[in-house]
Amino acid sequence: MENLRKNLLELNKQTKELGLPEINIVAPSDCVEQEKNARYFTPEVFQQLVNNIKTDGRLESIPLCYQTEEDKKNNKYHIISGHHRVSAAKQAGLEYIMIFVITPKDRDEIIQKQISHNSLVGKDDKIILLELFNEIRQIEQKIATGLNSEIEKIAYTSLNFHIGNFKQFILLFCSGEEEKYDELIQDIENSISFKQDDVVRVVDKNTFDRFAEALRKIKKTENIKNNAVAFARMIEIVKLHLDTEKQDITDEKRRKT
Repeated sequence: MENLRKNLLELNKQTKELGLPEINIVAPSDCVEQEKNARYFTPEVFQQLVNNIKTDGRLESIPLCYQTEEDKKNNKYHIISGHHRVSAAKQAGLEYIMIFVITPKDRDEIIQKQISHNSLVGKDDKIILLELFNEIRQIEQKIATGLNSEIEKIAYTSLNFHIGNFKQFILLFCSGEEEKYDELIQDIENSISFKQDDVVRVVDKNTFDRFAEALRKIKKTENIKNNAVAFARMIEIVKLHLDTEKQDITDEKRRKT
């Protein structure tokens, strides 16, 4: 441990030059929590965090801390973000954890970082999230994600499929008379993978470029990765437009009467 601390001192000289936080190895008990912390975990989520840390044998997400003059005398560190990780590490019985250490300018900066680290979080594309979740083969690893309850909340109605009850919507962009493709549709509907509730529609090929461009715009502006989700969002936007147009017509009729 002594050699490690010496190496960290040398490393921290270089991180400081690069404007990066210092790194330290401390006992979880040396980390002091803030008196106020808005972020909270449910008991179930916190226990899952403790279980994950016990399984891994280490903390894999690094808390951010700082030291007051009094802390330096007592070799303590005040936590800015990572309160639950440190607390879970204590319960998991870890002897040491890694922390980042910065020197805030004032109390305002400490509070700002405490709040922003909790509030500035991204959102998940739920379909990709589900796909990743389903790629995990071991049930223990699925549980360790902590996503079980979130996966159950995903609403598939607007996407036209449910777990264990996949519904497929097929658009065929064809040129010529629609009647010529009746045989093709019949072949699709007779295929092994086709289900009774699936839907096939033939669309004029001339509309394909407009449709594809609209789909690309939806995916870009809404930051959507999955085509099915983008198509569902497209339908929602069209419906909103039609509802607004219908209301405008109704309002115009009322003004005339």
